[in-house]
Amino acid sequence: MAPERSTNDLDEGLRALAGEAGAAGKRGYPIVRDGHRLRVEYVTDSDDEIQGLSLVCRYDDVAVPHASGSYRGEPRLRAVRPLDLRLERERDGHVRAKREGLVGEWQSGDPAFDERVFVTSPTTDPAVLAAVLGPAAREAVMALLALGFETVKIDVEGEVRAGIGQGDFVRTQGPGGGERAASALDAFCRLTSGLPIVAATGGVHPRPPLAGLTLALQIVGVVGWLGNVTFIALAHLAMGKVFGLPASRDASTLGVVGCVAVGVFGGFVGAKLHAARVATRARGRSDALDLETKALIAGFGGSSVLVFLIAFGAATLAGWV
Repeated sequence: MAPERSTNDLDEGLRALAGEAGAAGKRGYPIVRDGHRLRVEYVTDSDDEIQGLSLVCRYDDVAVPHASGSYRGEPRLRAVRPLDLRLERERDGHVRAKREGLVGEWQSGDPAFDERVFVTSPTTDPAVLAAVLGPAAREAVMALLALGFETVKIDVEGEVRAGIGQGDFVRTQGPGGGERAASALDAFCRLTSGLPIVAATGGVHPRPPLAGLTLALQIVGVVGWLGNVTFIALAHLAMGKVFGLPASRDASTLGVVGCVAVGVFGGFVGAKLHAARVATRARGRSDALDLETKALIAGFGGSSVLVFLIAFGAATLAGWV
């Protein structure tokens, strides 16, 4: 069953411009603008209510030969594909991270773009980045961000995607949707019309530092914190089995609270240590700030659960719980 017609002004305008196609499909619909073919794709919740949308097309469907020409029919531009370029509004955190030397970001030389847009990319070849993010593309990206789009992704999983999430999507209701939709489509078409063909060199982008450890800590944290009372009960049962305690013995509420407090303190310490290690190894990458933040959250979650288990085991052995 397709979601009900959205009251969001941008979506209403896009549906009107799409004509009959705008009513098709619960995940989105195709749309053509001045010969450019793309899709409007929805972000929906568990009830299929629309929470956001994206303008989407395939990178290789719109890419054209680079202005520098080619040699014997082969594209001059080569890089690991997909390029994985992600663009968003530059935040204060980005500015601080660059000033502190944590983040290394490609600079276009266009002050208006460099001051407003933050580029995250594992692709570091300046020739490739300059070709993909040429003057027309930079202007189009700034226009999309000014229209309320939160992110613009270029060759992420082989797609070009401009997305607007739940917060901005809900706030942008009201008149003027047709004009806003037309402006968004025009900007997206300007972005995609000049993207260059980039041949894949093979290989993959470098993995984030300590990615396996960060993922493990994240999983442990999610299991422990979402499990909550059930997790504590299972831990109590397991400790009882390990230490040979009677199955009927109940855990002391005060003892459990004390172990949780110790776990939270250990989580803060573990988060700082893990984030510092990741930041040191990621220094100079464009995504270093994101990796540090992710490591901080995962480090707290995983470390707090592990320290809780250690404290719970010690308290059980001592007879405090």
